[in-house]
This record gives sequence, structure tokens and C-alpha cells, in this order.
Amino acid sequence: METKIKTYFEKLNPNLLGLKEKIRVRKIERLGKGLSSLNYVVNIKNKKLIFRLKSDADIKLAKEEYENLRLFENHDFAPDVYLLDDSKKDFESPILILNY
Repeated sequence: METKIKTYFEKLNPNLLGLKEKIRVRKIERLGKGLSSLNYVVNIKNKKLIFRLKSDADIKLAKEEYENLRLFENHDFAPDVYLLDDSKKDFESPILILNY
């Protein structure tokens, strides 16, 4: 799974993650499984991100989580969310990428 996540990140447009340079993944660590997602910490340069693979595969629930997190951006009690990928092109479930 880590190799697949690395490939996914390194294909992303760096601007989507607030970066200016090509993305180079340094390390990936599995955080564990939450109620409805599998979580990994992805280290890119001086930034740590959460790669959240939604286990329920429900696009509607992923979109709701994304929108709810967007409401609380710039607050200290919720992570900033960078991306919702619900295309299922690279993974069978929707993906969220958040600040760690």
C-alpha cells in the first residue's frame, strides 16, 4: 500500500498541497484504521500530511467530511484539508489529504 500511496503523491500537482516543487515522498507510516478510514502519515520535505483512504467507499460521506473540515480551516481544533479525490481512479475508495 505504501508504494501505491507514494506513486499517487508523486503524480500530484504540488500546488494542490501548497508546494512549489515536485513532490518527493520521504517516508510513509501507517497511523491505523479509524471508524471509516485507513490513515497514513506522509512525510514530504518539511511537511507531514495525512492520507485518509475512506473504507466505506461512500462518496457522499467523503464529500461531507471534506466540506465539514473546510468550514473549520484556519482554526486550531481541526486539520486543514487539501484535497478530496473521489474519482476512484487510483484507489477503490475516496481519498482525503489533510495536515498532520
